[in-house]
Amino acid sequence: MSYSCAHNVLNNVMSFLLELSPNIIKFAQSVAEKEIIANDFAEICGFPNVLGCIDGTYISTRAPRHKIRSTYINRHDTIFVTMQGICDANLKFIDVFTSVPSKVHDSRVLKLPFIGKELQKLCLPKYHLLGDSAYPIRNYLLTPYGDYGNLTEHEKTYNYNFSQTRVRIENAFGLLKCRFRQLM
Repeated sequence: MSYSCAHNVLNNVMSFLLELSPNIIKFAQSVAEKEIIANDFAEICGFPNVLGCIDGTYISTRAPRHKIRSTYINRHDTIFVTMQGICDANLKFIDVFTSVPSKVHDSRVLKLPFIGKELQKLCLPKYHLLGDSAYPIRNYLLTPYGDYGNLTEHEKTYNYNFSQTRVRIENAFGLLKCRFRQLM
């Protein structure tokens, strides 16, 4: 297949996906939708009022031709693009953002996408997201207690239930990467 033909096919597929994605990958808007998602999360480990789990991951790629390779390298010396995702209890992505290629921390990536600016309005006053310790704690974004060897039983229980619920985003990333593994 010629480069021009491959480009046209890829362009058509991407145009279709970009047109379709807002109808599939979307954050809950109505109170009824939010309640359904929160109930799904509560069934996992009893963690209340969760709308989603958030995390970042690396997507392996190749550096573009005639670009500086070090711009695309992470701390593991591999070429990548950072992706932030939010998923629901059923491992369905409700928000995805691929950031600029560089060594960007999860808390910084949270500030970049459109959804980062809207999360407070989408979640408050009742709901929240679960993120790992890389994220800053906010009214709408909960993180685990730091374990320095002196956690109370209540804090240990919180962290256990938190991790049993938040692991959903790790599972969603795993499924996504397995699906496209042969292409990488």
